[in-house]
Amino acid sequence: MSKLAIVIPAYKKTYFPETLDCFVRQTNKNFHLYIGDDNSNDNLEELILPYRDKLPITYYHFNSNIGSKHIVDQWERSIGLTKDEDWIWLFSDDDLVDPNAVEAFWNIVSSTHGNMDIYSFNTCVINKIGDVMSSAPEVPPFETSEEMAYHLLLGKRANCMPDHIFSRVVYEKYKGFVKTVYAQGADWANSILFSTDKGSCIIPDALVYWRFSGENITSIAFQHKSEMIVGHFQFIQWILNHFSYLKENSPRDYAKIKDAALQNLFSVIDYHYKGVPLSRILYFAWFIKRYFNLPMTQIISLVIKMNAYSMGIVNKRKQKQ
Repeated sequence: MSKLAIVIPAYKKTYFPETLDCFVRQTNKNFHLYIGDDNSNDNLEELILPYRDKLPITYYHFNSNIGSKHIVDQWERSIGLTKDEDWIWLFSDDDLVDPNAVEAFWNIVSSTHGNMDIYSFNTCVINKIGDVMSSAPEVPPFETSEEMAYHLLLGKRANCMPDHIFSRVVYEKYKGFVKTVYAQGADWANSILFSTDKGSCIIPDALVYWRFSGENITSIAFQHKSEMIVGHFQFIQWILNHFSYLKENSPRDYAKIKDAALQNLFSVIDYHYKGVPLSRILYFAWFIKRYFNLPMTQIISLVIKMNAYSMGIVNKRKQKQ
């Protein structure tokens, strides 16, 4: 039996054949593919029929859709389809990976004697037609959990759920994944969490290609920003709580991560969350004050920036008076 479970919580068929094809092309077939159909409107079972003779596949159709909002729950119930494989690779229905990826994984597992809890691929971002939009930044062969978190928060690392393979042992140790609204930051949090004890090891010579398709949650963040910003607040809060153990023994390291978390929050708000409703802005101001204790002048400046659209409405009203 294969010791690597590749798990795809599937819903969309648009790029799914390309994803399946990239596993057909793997130079090492030592894996089993599990597909958890999130009650898709597409006929995914029919789509995968031609692949049953090419890949070891377990397919299951769930009778309810939960991934549209509670995507982490869909990840977990899809992993529940697996058997007793030692390693779990949670992939997606629209991303790609190099043909030697599985072979590269088993090579690094062998050279490290399987002593890590998590192994990570470098990631490139591709568009709808598969063209590379951004290349993977250079990552050292090994990083501690703290180093990974710091660089992720500052945008110096690419990270997505499909770019890391983790042990079943560490997954069960933490009783599954970190959960946030719309899975905001959940992929980062899980990489950080699973590398807590032993750090993270890069899988060399193979890349994951994360697709910015316009259909996945990250691509359509602007449509759900009022809810999704809460998920990112949850992620930032998780970061601060998770690394609180550094306060006593490594206060400088904690201060660095806290500062990086604040910079990350500013960046995400600037990129995704301008113009959210007033209730979210008040929550944002409270959150910043509570967890970062910034001066009110700076908080007010951020609030104005965050609510640029709404402030425009306010200004128009003033002009009419």
